[in-house]
Amino acid sequence: MVSVIGLKQAVCRKVIIKQTRIRICFKQLIQTTKNKIQMQKKYEIKGMSCSGCISNVKKALLQIPNVEDLEVQLRPPIANIIMSKSIDVKELQTHLNKAGHYTIKEIEYKSQ
Repeated sequence: MVSVIGLKQAVCRKVIIKQTRIRICFKQLIQTTKNKIQMQKKYEIKGMSCSGCISNVKKALLQIPNVEDLEVQLRPPIANIIMSKSIDVKELQTHLNKAGHYTIKEIEYKSQ
């Protein structure tokens, strides 16, 4: 026969183990969510005139740390950049300078 005290201790251990597992899972979920946070910014790019320019711009911008994905189009000359954290326009411009004579400017959204 199991004593009441022994049973309570066994149940408490199981509860603590389950709570610990839940805490660990929750911490992992928070960490995963933090790692997946992304932002999207839109930029005007001047100096592009052909599909080769689009390719050069894409290659240059994808080399920047924290750039996750991007779309570049010629008409209008815009780049939508998905990044894991904010990147200064100066850093984007530095990489574009290596690719050619392109300039980049963030498109500000105007509230109405």
